[in-house]
Amino acid sequence: MTQHNKYKGSTIIKFLPIITIIFYSCTDKDSHKSTTYIFNESGSKIEFAIFRNGAKVDYQTRIINVNEKVSIFTSSESPGTSYPASLGDIYDSLLVLFDNNKFATHYYYGVVGNNPNAILFTNNRNLFNEKNYENKIIKDTKRDFEQEFLYTITEQDYINAVSN
Repeated sequence: MTQHNKYKGSTIIKFLPIITIIFYSCTDKDSHKSTTYIFNESGSKIEFAIFRNGAKVDYQTRIINVNEKVSIFTSSESPGTSYPASLGDIYDSLLVLFDNNKFATHYYYGVVGNNPNAILFTNNRNLFNEKNYENKIIKDTKRDFEQEFLYTITEQDYINAVSN
């Protein structure tokens, strides 16, 4: 082996870890953002309350006015993380109260409650089920990924709700 080839090989070996790091860092995204919105198209003001083990979690109550779109969750941890996916890890049911006179109760997957009118996880109007949300990719570049999840509460949801 000539002196020139000996140095050429050692130079490549020295820089191989740096080249590998650069290669892998170029493929990962630096920014992941997922925002979940509720849009109230029901024609009534709604109160959105979350429960754990049958008890209302006060700090999670939201009021959403007619034709208002409200961000209820933002994650920057990993792509695809949405409110429904995160919500079910902590809470077991939620209540949508329409103008303080009608309500709809939503159960998370596997929850067995005593409300015969509850909207079960498999129902296409269940707020816990991520499949019931519109998913829109806002930005997908080499370094950034941003998406939105949108659930629209409709006039039919109001009609189907149970009177107090």
